[in-house]
Amino acid sequence: MKIVKPTFIGLCLTTLSVFSFATDKIESYKAAYYIGKSVEVCGNVSQIKNVKKQTYINLDGSYPHQKLTILVWNDDLNQIVNKIGRLDRLEKSRICVKGVVDDYKGNPQIILKTPDNIQVQF
Repeated sequence: MKIVKPTFIGLCLTTLSVFSFATDKIESYKAAYYIGKSVEVCGNVSQIKNVKKQTYINLDGSYPHQKLTILVWNDDLNQIVNKIGRLDRLEKSRICVKGVVDDYKGNPQIILKTPDNIQVQF
């Protein structure tokens, strides 16, 4: 009988840990409600802007009316381009990005660091 209790408790803990790591999949207009949470956000690429040290991918609206900004630092850009191709090809495509939604000056953003966290639907 004592073996059953630890097994049952272990099963419960394993089940809880699987659910706690599940990622919600949301549309970009909901991103502002998920600040600080790890999610998968999907939306249409409206604008891509290259700046000195980073590239911005704006979803469902151009700056300053975007619903979500995906930030790619230049240090991470090559590995992402190697997987999906040139970022300027993404305009008008639908993408999904996994990551933690941050608030940057009142706007939701996700920092994309690895190519495994982006899916493109051309």
